[in-house]
Amino acid sequence: MVTDMLFINSLLPSELMTGGLVIWLIIGLALFCYGVLFEGMFKLVINRNPSWLKSWVSTLRTLISAMPLLGLLGTIIGLLDIFFALSQHAQTSMSDGIAKALFTTQMGMLMTIPAMVILWILTSKLEKMNADFSTQKEVKKEAQKEVKHAA
Repeated sequence: MVTDMLFINSLLPSELMTGGLVIWLIIGLALFCYGVLFEGMFKLVINRNPSWLKSWVSTLRTLISAMPLLGLLGTIIGLLDIFFALSQHAQTSMSDGIAKALFTTQMGMLMTIPAMVILWILTSKLEKMNADFSTQKEVKKEAQKEVKHAA
């Protein structure tokens, strides 16, 4: 078991091992959110099933908003680890520990900002499609009324 962990540590960058579980939660949540966002972009481009994306908008907003909060949680956990290490060893450097602790906040923000921009673009396209659809519906109704009155 210990040799497996050493093997994993040698493959992954130290930052991903430093943030621990919180980094992996942010990465997993970001992969899920970006997967749904890209699928929604694809469905909008081919004009297929925009209602599917509408059903995901509020969920995506919530999940995307959780990423920086997870980053903040990782930072707090990292800072607590630093203070614990300082209480045990007075010679420990704080700057390295703080930099490692802030890495989770950076990851949370880097994953959130592009996702929010993509979601904003998709939402505005959905609203435009809804407006165009309702305008077309009104034009059809008016045309049907004119045909009935002409007959």
